[in-house]
Amino acid sequence: MSGGGMRIILALLFVCFLQGCAGSMDEQIDEDLGLDFTNVCLGRYQMDLIDTLKMSSLMYGNRSVSFYLDSNLTESLTFDGRERFDKWSKSIQKESRRKYRAYPLSDDVRVIESETFFENKYGDEGEKFLLKGFLLKDFSSLNRAVYARLALSGTEGNFLASDSEYRNKFKKLLHPAKDDLDRLLHLPWPHNQLGVCLTSDFTLNVAKAGGEKHYRTVWWNGKNDRFEINVNVMKNKEELSENYGTAQKLLGLFASKSLDLAGRSGRLFLSDARYAKDGLEFRWVTTDAKIGSTARPYIELEGTVDMANYPKFKQVGMDARDIIVIMLKTFRVRENGLIGTS
Repeated sequence: MSGGGMRIILALLFVCFLQGCAGSMDEQIDEDLGLDFTNVCLGRYQMDLIDTLKMSSLMYGNRSVSFYLDSNLTESLTFDGRERFDKWSKSIQKESRRKYRAYPLSDDVRVIESETFFENKYGDEGEKFLLKGFLLKDFSSLNRAVYARLALSGTEGNFLASDSEYRNKFKKLLHPAKDDLDRLLHLPWPHNQLGVCLTSDFTLNVAKAGGEKHYRTVWWNGKNDRFEINVNVMKNKEELSENYGTAQKLLGLFASKSLDLAGRSGRLFLSDARYAKDGLEFRWVTTDAKIGSTARPYIELEGTVDMANYPKFKQVGMDARDIIVIMLKTFRVRENGLIGTS
């Protein structure tokens, strides 16, 4: 059992002892209760999660690059083995109506440009080339590579067909993305490095968080237990008000309590699980987010704990609420996680 897992188990058993659960604490510590926890990295934060939960989805984006993983949609973050470049290339070059150009940006960063010709038959803006960028950072010593997408906003990547310099202009958009990929490092967790953990193996080791937009991961064990974290930098007052408005609606529907985590003020909402008879759903939301702040973004932690998976805890009189609250209280800023934020 991990150190963090043992601390949570002891905390749960202490709660059980105070509530007068069956059996002595010594007996319950010696017994395998069928529940353990492991410490995981969550972007700029960390938390002890039920150890059967595995990451099934990732979404991270800043002004230069974005990373995706979705096991349900077979959206890959990494490509492994000798054929990793071919696998990556085939996953992108699927649409026959597009032109693709592949070339290296450096020894370990490659790019594929996707170009679509847009013929505007009804407007007055003229014909255009629409370009997108797909990048791959290779870790040759590991036989692995990490896939990223060029982040484009507004009309970036859109060029008039009459612009003879459109390809050179597009390549300039790739420079900040390459700079970020140069800072993508293989750093197995645990560590105390700067930046954002994407997985337990790879971290975007950036010194400054300027342009950071969102971070989201989903963890699931296939047995109704689930955890999700959403971290969003609020762009404006309207976006922040929309998120707080959702929380206010929850206040009118579900029981809630104030709960401060990771140095942030927030509220915890609990309700019966929709798909688990013995489950409880939870959502914790920050109530002190600041517009444009990467140090104080809007955070949601949500998920489900199904006591049907932990009959021994249920037998000694504990419930999902106990597991949820003590698990949430392990959520904290990881060492050096917020350096470079503002």
